[in-house]
Amino acid sequence: MSRAKQLAEQGHTSALHLTAFLTARQSPGEEALSWYRKAILAGEPFAIAEMADLLKELGRRDEGDRLHKYGLEADGQIASGAG
Repeated sequence: MSRAKQLAEQGHTSALHLTAFLTARQSPGEEALSWYRKAILAGEPFAIAEMADLLKELGRRDEGDRLHKYGLEADGQIASGAG
């Protein structure tokens, strides 16, 4: 396990973002999205755009657009912008 991943599992914001980025480069998919979600919820602002881009790369354009526009809810779900 990489040092970044160890620190990410302890909740270090920069390590969460780095782990998300590296995971997305190795195997873009649900694991990378999960790391991005954790980084965003921990307060890493740059992770939002990267997660949105990854969603679009995965063919999930509507989710990516919504994430970019509205962000995440506290439970980690992409906000809908309604209400």
